[in-house]
Amino acid sequence: MTENVAPAPPGRAVAAIAVLGLAVALAVLPALLGFGVAPRPVLQAAASLAGLVAVVGGVKLAAMCSGMAARVETIPAGWTSAASID
Repeated sequence: MTENVAPAPPGRAVAAIAVLGLAVALAVLPALLGFGVAPRPVLQAAASLAGLVAVVGGVKLAAMCSGMAARVETIPAGWTSAASID
C-alpha cells in the first residue's frame, strides 16, 4: 500500500531537526552533569535554568491553587447530589 505524501517544506524540516536536537541535548545533559564531563559554563547555565524552571513552576502552582480555592468558594453550601435516574 503506497500513499502519496507531500515533502515537508524546508522551514518545517529545519524546525523539526532543531527540536529533535534540543530534545537530545536536554536528555543527555543530566548524564554529562552527573559524570562531571560538562564544562563549568554548562553547569552554570543548567543551574540557572533549573532555578528559572523552579520559579515558573512555583508561580504556576500558586495560580492553580488560588483558582481552585476561588472555585470552591463559589460552590453553594446547600448542594445535594442529584436524584438517580434508575
